[in-house]
Amino acid sequence: HSLASASSDQTVRLWNISAGQVLHVLEHTDQVWSVTFAPDGRTLASLSDDSILWIWDVDSGRLLRTITVGTGKVSSVAFSPEPLDGRSLVLASANGNHTVQVWDATNGELVRTLEGYSQAVIGVAFSPDARTLISSGKDGTVRVWDTHTWGVTHTYQASAGVLNMALSRDGRMLALGCQDRMMRLVDATNGELARTLDGYYMTQIAFSPDKRTLASEHNGDIVLLDINTGQIRQKFE
Repeated sequence: HSLASASSDQTVRLWNISAGQVLHVLEHTDQVWSVTFAPDGRTLASLSDDSILWIWDVDSGRLLRTITVGTGKVSSVAFSPEPLDGRSLVLASANGNHTVQVWDATNGELVRTLEGYSQAVIGVAFSPDARTLISSGKDGTVRVWDTHTWGVTHTYQASAGVLNMALSRDGRMLALGCQDRMMRLVDATNGELARTLDGYYMTQIAFSPDKRTLASEHNGDIVLLDINTGQIRQKFE
């Protein structure tokens, strides 16, 4: 198994986890701050500050292609877990130019541009069956898109901008870290607010596989939160 790390020194390092050794150093043209593996683990996408998506072969460390998104920083990307529209490897990007763009990662072709946001789009995530794509933005809007028609099936409007988001493994619950220090849990199947957790400033969020716990940042510490009660189960200082 491989681990990828992004760095401000304009590189990504691919590691052999069991040996703790660097397998490949992937050179970029600007600082790198995000990496995402494709579902099969054979392809890696990295984001650099110059609005370029870099697509890499994991085994060889070879650069397959670059995709220039254009104006505005790319906040996050997500691979579709299944082929879409006859395309074997599809990638969605959350862009600073207020759009979501869908790309064919095998050739760099732009498949679709999704609009409607008034500020930067922060997060994107595909459902496990690839039937929906979820996006969130700094304007507080969450949209659930049908990946066959690319129409919006559900929306949720938070009263504060979204800084980060995470989708549970089963694709049914969405966690939103917002600018008002509230975490909002939204039912991804209907766009309805399930509950709120107060007092957490989230730079990163992640669900546990059983959807009972959230990992997030709180006052500089990493905390594990009980989703039902909002209480801190464990803290890593």
